[in-house]
Amino acid sequence: MAIRRNVILFVLVFVLFFVLAGCSSQSSSNQAESIPSDPQSLTVTVDGVARKYLLHVPDGPMDGAPLPVVFIFHGGGGTAQGTIRETGWIAKADEYSFLAVFPEGMPPFPALPSGFSTNPQRWNDGSGRFNLEVDDITFVNKILEDLEADFSIDPSRIFATGFSNGASMAFRVGVELSDTFAAIAPVAGALWLEGFNLDEPVSLIYITGTEDTLNPMDGGQPKLVSGEIINEQEKPPVQEHMDKWSAALGCDQPPVGLETIAGIVGETYANCLEPADVVYYRIEGMGHTWPGGTSLLPESMVGKTSDLMDGTQTIWEFFQDHPKL
Repeated sequence: MAIRRNVILFVLVFVLFFVLAGCSSQSSSNQAESIPSDPQSLTVTVDGVARKYLLHVPDGPMDGAPLPVVFIFHGGGGTAQGTIRETGWIAKADEYSFLAVFPEGMPPFPALPSGFSTNPQRWNDGSGRFNLEVDDITFVNKILEDLEADFSIDPSRIFATGFSNGASMAFRVGVELSDTFAAIAPVAGALWLEGFNLDEPVSLIYITGTEDTLNPMDGGQPKLVSGEIINEQEKPPVQEHMDKWSAALGCDQPPVGLETIAGIVGETYANCLEPADVVYYRIEGMGHTWPGGTSLLPESMVGKTSDLMDGTQTIWEFFQDHPKL
């Protein structure tokens, strides 16, 4: 009976997601204005399959300097366009002149239309949960090849961020493409990889909410705010992610506390391999949402949003300060 209740609840969650996603651009004039119509929809071929991504080229005049690149990975079941709505990365790209790349994950049935409930797009994030046969690392490399062919990009300023399953994908590219990515910024997702080394130092900023029941601070079975258990692999404790990454960079232990700002607790790890830094933020009371962003699911399911931090701005400032040497 418990399994049956979970299935019914998830169907309701998925239906509600699409209702909200479909209506979100109409429910707020400010939000509608923030969703541009100009991102280019592009494809690359990986293992004979056309893989899609959205690319936003910053508006306004450019001074000819090589452009930084930021990859933004959507959460499990999400989409590139949904991530644009949630995070505000396109406005940031225009403000600071960088290429914003929004890749699309693969659904389990590629020949059928993707759908949050029936055919969700996900990342092969190293957890062994999803899409084990999908080569998402080659997908990222192919996108970079396209960008290098079409733009002057700054090889010292290639970054990745993502939410939930997309955060786990950001961790994975940081490990497996450490010679390419200068810094990563996972939000509310797990580092599933074990026993890894970084060929080159990669800086990390990690952000999560203290009331995120889908990415629980202490690890364990993910669940909705209502208490309904998600029938999925148990999550490792968040602190394990920080321990693994700081160990791979040879940082001092334990971390040093940063100045606490009204509901935000920060820590940093000293003396990491140069030029890398590791920073960890916990936002009090925030659920499974993007900090300072717009959630497409209701608080009753994923928890509260938070305006204590503009996550996109915080991450971009960290990226600016952490290029490859």
